[in-house]
Amino acid sequence: MSILLITAAYLDFFCGTVNIYTIVIKQSCLLLVYISPIVYYMITKDKQQRWWAVFGCIWVVTISLRTKNEIHDYNETVCKAKFGKTFNQQRRNRGIAVIPQDWQITSSLGSEIDWKGKDQIIGHTDKSVYIDSACEDAFERDNYELKPIRGISRWISIGRVVTKGKGADTDSYAFEFGANSRNITRQQADSILASEKITKDY
Repeated sequence: MSILLITAAYLDFFCGTVNIYTIVIKQSCLLLVYISPIVYYMITKDKQQRWWAVFGCIWVVTISLRTKNEIHDYNETVCKAKFGKTFNQQRRNRGIAVIPQDWQITSSLGSEIDWKGKDQIIGHTDKSVYIDSACEDAFERDNYELKPIRGISRWISIGRVVTKGKGADTDSYAFEFGANSRNITRQQADSILASEKITKDY
């Protein structure tokens, strides 16, 4: 039993969530530790061991829930990393704006990851990546800041619904002027960016 506890502690403190197998082995060691008094009580029917068995049952449930949460967090972390900068070549192949190497994640909540450049005012300023439950790239939105006019901010927002399989992706383009917004075509978006001398990266 001591060996199991030492193994679990070592994996928890020194290995963390290196991979899914580390999580499973660590939690399995803990489960075996707390299942032992339950099994002992079932075999011996020793009343003095009853509370240890109850305690063991509580910890078995707790560890099971913790294992589920750790696996979920691990899968979410791996999934989000999959569609970061390492996915840029696939973006180029599909005509989606890439994530520049100097950009950083500013927010990562649920299925959405937000990327933003440093001190960038004009041009491609940020990207939002949305991942579905199957760990697939579902939607990406890119914003391009334009020069403000009379202090009013302007930008172009490009959305891409990523189609699974061989189907074509669905694009949407919007021109934002202050609080006003209107849909535009790709040709109009290209023309606006060109007139603002902003390099098109999609």
